[in-house]
Amino acid sequence: MTLRIASVTKTFVAAATWRLIEEDRFGPTAPISGLLPAELVSLLRAGGYNPDTITVAQLLSHNSSVLDFTFGPGRDYVGRILADPTRSWTREEQIAFAMDGDPVGAPGELYHYSDTGYGLLGAIIEVATGRPLGLAVRDLLDFDRLGLEHTYWEVAESAAPGSPDRLHQFFGDRDTYGWSPTIDLFGGGGLVSSLGDQAAFFRSLLAGEVFNDPATLAAMMDVPPTNTDVRVPGDPTPYAAASGLFRSTIDGVECWGHDGFWGVAVRSCPSIDVTIVRSISQATPGPSYDRSRVGAILAEIIRAATI
Repeated sequence: MTLRIASVTKTFVAAATWRLIEEDRFGPTAPISGLLPAELVSLLRAGGYNPDTITVAQLLSHNSSVLDFTFGPGRDYVGRILADPTRSWTREEQIAFAMDGDPVGAPGELYHYSDTGYGLLGAIIEVATGRPLGLAVRDLLDFDRLGLEHTYWEVAESAAPGSPDRLHQFFGDRDTYGWSPTIDLFGGGGLVSSLGDQAAFFRSLLAGEVFNDPATLAAMMDVPPTNTDVRVPGDPTPYAAASGLFRSTIDGVECWGHDGFWGVAVRSCPSIDVTIVRSISQATPGPSYDRSRVGAILAEIIRAATI
């Protein structure tokens, strides 16, 4: 099966961004004002931001101050989706939606998970490569070399011949299969993939097989101090966010991964070479879904691998 992996896409986008950094297209501390299309720079300035003081690294690590258009304070993007799930969105419309709210702080001051930030990273990749985001990410990460046979960017690409059908994913009792891919397409999401492809990518990434220089992976895995103890009031506790990766400890083992809106989650533990990918095909699991049991199963798998 294949499925929309939603925010797990961010790990691919972050890795593609670090490939561009490795190629010296720009540096992690480069101001985004010189890397974005002029219309997005204008949108940011009109929204009260100074893109001259926001860096690529801050977008990658969710401490840029840019309000999340999806779940940020005062935003009801999900309500708009539910009201019209087939509406076609643009990146500019989503970023403009975030600009109706205030910046959450100063750049580099605190953690705030931001789909808006990854939409901006998507635009930076497009400008740097001169290619649509999905095709640029495919080439930068070399999907073919990594063996990602069933991973593609919706709209920009089609499923490879022979790929499994795309799974039906749900929001409560609503089947979202026919919802517009543009609701989550421009960097914060966008990829369709299989569970096996996701596992292959995370294993390759954390084994150092995506980058030419081991220092690049180390930089991608760096967790800024803000991302463990400082957050926007009302936000969930930060989960040790690096660049498109979240660090966690499962049964004493350090693991890295990312979650996606439709109940997708990846946990990869390089020290024991274990990668776990799961999907429940549901954005809003009901009371029968036992989160603690899922956590216990993860711990059991990790424990078994260390014996």
